[in-house]
Amino acid sequence: MKWTPKNLFTGRIKRIPFAIGSFFANSIFGLFLFYYYGNLRFDLYLYLWALFTICLFFLISLMVRRLHDIDKSGFWVFVFVLPILNILMIFFLLIYPGKEESNSYGSRMDRGVIKSIFNIK
Repeated sequence: MKWTPKNLFTGRIKRIPFAIGSFFANSIFGLFLFYYYGNLRFDLYLYLWALFTICLFFLISLMVRRLHDIDKSGFWVFVFVLPILNILMIFFLLIYPGKEESNSYGSRMDRGVIKSIFNIK
């Protein structure tokens, strides 16, 4: 099966790979905010915006797959844009255990952390 960016939104992901992937994405967000609000101007502004956009896309894909793991629709990710609820949603996704058995989004696959984060079969 050929890998495409669409594959990032299908399937399921467990809590640990979700936590690791979201940690790295949020670390890049933190670096972006440090650069943006720290008045550091090294002509990297356009590249950091591109990296920020890629990380946002990646974080949304992680949240959609985590929601699939708990048998919820990926459209619940829109709660992430609401203040305060987005923090509660992240904690919910980190704490709430996924379904062990197959659900409407597929079966749980045991694979490595990197393969889980990038949804590689």
